[in-house]
Amino acid sequence: RRRSGAPLAMTSLPRPPLRRAQYVKVSDLAPDTSGHNLVLRVLRARVVVDRLRVDGVRNVVAEVVLGDETGCVTLRARNEQVALASSCAAVVVRNARVLLFKGFIRLVVTKWGKLTSYPDGIASTPPPPELVNTENNISLTKYDLVPGAPESALDDDFEIEDAPYDEEELLEGEAAKGIEYEEEGGEEEDSGEV
Repeated sequence: RRRSGAPLAMTSLPRPPLRRAQYVKVSDLAPDTSGHNLVLRVLRARVVVDRLRVDGVRNVVAEVVLGDETGCVTLRARNEQVALASSCAAVVVRNARVLLFKGFIRLVVTKWGKLTSYPDGIASTPPPPELVNTENNISLTKYDLVPGAPESALDDDFEIEDAPYDEEELLEGEAAKGIEYEEEGGEEEDSGEV
Protein backbone atom coordinates (compact mmCIF):
# COMPACT_ATOMS: atom_id res chain seq x y z
CA ARG A 1 0.00 0.00 0.00
CA ARG A 2 1.00 3.52 -0.58
CA ARG A 3 1.27 6.03 2.20
CA SER A 4 -2.10 7.39 1.27
CA GLY A 5 -3.68 4.00 1.89
CA ALA A 6 -4.55 3.23 -1.73
CA PRO A 7 -3.45 -0.22 -2.88
CA LEU A 8 -0.67 -0.53 -5.43
CA ALA A 9 -1.59 -1.78 -8.85
CA MET A 10 -0.43 -5.36 -9.15
CA THR A 11 1.46 -5.90 -12.35
CA SER A 12 1.80 -9.53 -13.19
CA LEU A 13 4.48 -10.62 -15.58
CA PRO A 14 3.50 -13.34 -18.02
CA ARG A 15 4.62 -16.77 -16.82
CA PRO A 16 6.78 -18.74 -19.19
CA PRO A 17 5.12 -21.96 -20.39
CA LEU A 18 6.10 -25.14 -18.57
CA ARG A 19 8.68 -27.27 -20.33
CA ARG A 20 8.08 -30.93 -21.03
CA ALA A 21 10.21 -33.26 -18.92
CA GLN A 22 13.08 -34.96 -20.75
CA TYR A 23 13.34 -38.65 -19.88
CA VAL A 24 16.64 -40.53 -19.96
CA LYS A 25 17.66 -44.19 -19.91
CA VAL A 26 19.79 -45.98 -17.32
CA SER A 27 22.75 -46.08 -19.74
CA ASP A 28 22.74 -42.23 -19.79
CA LEU A 29 23.40 -41.94 -16.03
CA ALA A 30 26.84 -40.77 -14.86
CA PRO A 31 28.30 -40.20 -11.36
CA ASP A 32 27.66 -36.87 -9.61
CA THR A 33 24.89 -35.70 -11.94
CA SER A 34 21.35 -34.61 -11.17
CA GLY A 35 18.01 -33.72 -12.70
CA HIS A 36 17.29 -37.14 -14.19
CA ASN A 37 13.75 -38.27 -15.09
CA LEU A 38 13.22 -41.99 -15.69
CA VAL A 39 10.41 -44.53 -16.03
CA LEU A 40 11.68 -47.88 -14.73
CA ARG A 41 10.51 -51.39 -13.85
CA VAL A 42 10.98 -52.53 -10.24
CA LEU A 43 12.98 -55.75 -10.06
CA ARG A 44 13.57 -56.24 -6.33
CA ALA A 45 13.84 -54.35 -3.04
CA ARG A 46 16.00 -55.15 -0.02
CA VAL A 47 15.81 -53.27 3.30
CA VAL A 48 19.33 -52.42 4.48
CA VAL A 49 18.54 -50.18 7.47
CA ASP A 50 15.54 -50.39 9.80
CA ARG A 51 16.19 -48.43 12.99
CA LEU A 52 14.12 -46.72 15.61
CA ARG A 53 15.53 -43.31 16.53
CA VAL A 54 15.63 -42.00 20.08
CA ASP A 55 12.67 -39.69 19.37
CA GLY A 56 10.55 -42.67 18.27
CA VAL A 57 10.76 -42.10 14.51
CA ARG A 58 11.57 -45.19 12.43
CA ASN A 59 14.22 -44.82 9.71
CA VAL A 60 13.97 -47.35 6.90
CA VAL A 61 16.42 -47.43 3.97
CA ALA A 62 16.16 -49.95 1.15
CA GLU A 63 18.13 -50.60 -2.00
CA VAL A 64 15.67 -51.07 -4.85
CA VAL A 65 16.95 -52.42 -8.17
CA LEU A 66 15.21 -50.70 -11.08
CA GLY A 67 15.75 -51.23 -14.78
CA ASP A 68 14.88 -50.48 -18.38
CA GLU A 69 15.93 -51.89 -21.74
CA THR A 70 19.44 -50.36 -21.43
CA GLY A 71 20.36 -51.59 -17.95
CA CYS A 72 19.72 -51.62 -14.19
CA VAL A 73 20.49 -49.18 -11.39
CA THR A 74 20.05 -49.29 -7.62
CA LEU A 75 17.78 -46.69 -6.04
CA ARG A 76 18.45 -45.75 -2.42
CA ALA A 77 14.88 -45.40 -1.10
CA ARG A 78 14.03 -43.89 2.29
CA ASN A 79 10.98 -44.25 4.55
CA GLU A 80 7.75 -43.81 2.52
CA GLN A 81 9.68 -44.33 -0.74
CA VAL A 82 10.43 -47.91 0.38
CA ALA A 83 6.75 -48.87 0.63
CA LEU A 84 5.96 -47.22 -2.70
CA ALA A 85 8.84 -48.80 -4.62
CA SER A 86 8.33 -52.29 -3.22
CA SER A 87 4.58 -52.33 -3.95
CA CYS A 88 4.67 -51.19 -7.61
CA ALA A 89 5.63 -52.92 -10.83
CA ALA A 90 6.87 -49.67 -12.43
CA VAL A 91 7.86 -46.27 -11.03
CA VAL A 92 8.39 -42.76 -12.36
CA VAL A 93 11.49 -41.07 -10.96
CA ARG A 94 11.67 -37.29 -11.34
CA ASN A 95 14.61 -34.96 -10.65
CA ALA A 96 16.84 -37.72 -9.26
CA ARG A 97 20.53 -37.43 -8.41
CA VAL A 98 23.24 -39.97 -9.15
CA LEU A 99 25.61 -40.24 -6.19
CA LEU A 100 28.50 -42.51 -5.34
CA PHE A 101 27.95 -44.64 -2.22
CA LYS A 102 31.17 -46.44 -1.23
CA GLY A 103 32.31 -46.03 -4.84
CA PHE A 104 29.15 -47.48 -6.42
CA ILE A 105 26.41 -45.59 -8.27
CA ARG A 106 23.17 -45.05 -6.39
CA LEU A 107 20.12 -43.20 -7.70
CA VAL A 108 18.68 -40.93 -4.99
CA VAL A 109 15.38 -39.05 -4.87
CA THR A 110 15.83 -36.09 -2.50
CA LYS A 111 13.23 -33.64 -1.25
CA TRP A 112 13.52 -31.81 -4.59
CA GLY A 113 12.66 -34.97 -6.54
CA LYS A 114 9.62 -37.20 -6.73
CA LEU A 115 9.01 -40.95 -6.83
CA THR A 116 5.55 -42.08 -7.97
CA SER A 117 3.98 -45.27 -9.23
CA TYR A 118 3.20 -45.66 -12.92
CA PRO A 119 0.78 -44.44 -14.28
CA ASP A 120 1.17 -41.07 -12.61
CA GLY A 121 -1.62 -39.22 -14.44
CA ILE A 122 0.69 -36.99 -16.48
CA ALA A 123 0.16 -37.29 -20.23
CA SER A 124 3.81 -36.68 -21.16
CA THR A 125 5.10 -39.62 -19.09
CA PRO A 126 6.33 -42.39 -21.42
CA PRO A 127 5.26 -46.00 -20.83
CA PRO A 128 7.51 -48.26 -18.75
CA PRO A 129 9.88 -50.58 -20.60
CA GLU A 130 8.55 -53.95 -21.67
CA LEU A 131 11.88 -55.75 -21.20
CA VAL A 132 14.65 -55.12 -18.68
CA ASN A 133 18.35 -55.62 -19.43
CA THR A 134 19.68 -57.25 -16.24
CA GLU A 135 23.10 -57.89 -17.80
CA ASN A 136 24.13 -54.21 -17.55
CA ASN A 137 23.82 -53.23 -13.87
CA ILE A 138 25.66 -49.91 -13.59
CA SER A 139 25.45 -50.07 -9.79
CA LEU A 140 27.83 -53.05 -9.74
CA THR A 141 30.68 -51.02 -11.28
CA LYS A 142 33.05 -49.40 -8.79
CA TYR A 143 34.24 -45.86 -9.51
CA ASP A 144 37.42 -44.40 -8.04
CA LEU A 145 38.55 -40.80 -8.32
CA VAL A 146 41.75 -40.37 -10.26
CA PRO A 147 44.46 -38.85 -7.98
CA GLY A 148 44.71 -35.10 -8.49
CA ALA A 149 41.21 -34.76 -9.90
CA PRO A 150 38.81 -32.31 -8.24
CA GLU A 151 36.13 -33.75 -5.93
CA SER A 152 33.31 -32.54 -8.18
CA ALA A 153 34.72 -34.27 -11.26
CA LEU A 154 32.32 -35.91 -13.68
CA ASP A 155 32.64 -39.39 -15.13
CA ASP A 156 35.62 -38.46 -17.35
CA ASP A 157 37.82 -38.34 -14.24
CA PHE A 158 36.72 -41.69 -12.80
CA GLU A 159 38.46 -45.01 -13.21
CA ILE A 160 36.26 -48.08 -13.41
CA GLU A 161 37.01 -51.21 -11.43
CA ASP A 162 35.08 -54.32 -12.42
CA ALA A 163 35.06 -56.18 -9.08
CA PRO A 164 32.21 -54.83 -6.92
CA TYR A 165 32.37 -55.38 -3.18
CA ASP A 166 28.89 -56.84 -2.79
CA GLU A 167 28.36 -58.87 -5.96
CA GLU A 168 28.64 -62.23 -4.18
CA GLU A 169 26.17 -61.15 -1.50
CA LEU A 170 23.76 -59.93 -4.19
CA LEU A 171 24.02 -63.20 -6.14
CA GLU A 172 23.53 -65.28 -2.98
CA GLY A 173 20.35 -63.34 -2.17
CA GLU A 174 19.07 -63.81 -5.71
CA ALA A 175 19.89 -67.53 -5.63
CA ALA A 176 17.80 -67.84 -2.46
CA LYS A 177 14.89 -66.29 -4.40
CA GLY A 178 15.40 -68.72 -7.29
CA ILE A 179 17.05 -66.22 -9.65
CA GLU A 180 20.09 -67.60 -11.48
CA TYR A 181 22.52 -66.02 -13.94
CA GLU A 182 24.68 -67.68 -16.53
CA GLU A 183 28.37 -66.98 -16.13
CA GLU A 184 30.14 -65.35 -19.06
CA GLY A 185 33.04 -67.20 -20.66
CA GLY A 186 36.61 -66.05 -20.06
CA GLU A 187 36.20 -65.22 -16.38
CA GLU A 188 38.04 -67.17 -13.75
CA GLU A 189 35.95 -68.89 -11.10
CA ASP A 190 36.45 -67.70 -7.55
CA SER A 191 37.88 -70.54 -5.48
CA GLY A 192 37.00 -68.78 -2.24
CA GLU A 193 40.65 -68.59 -1.13
CA VAL A 194 42.02 -65.32 0.17
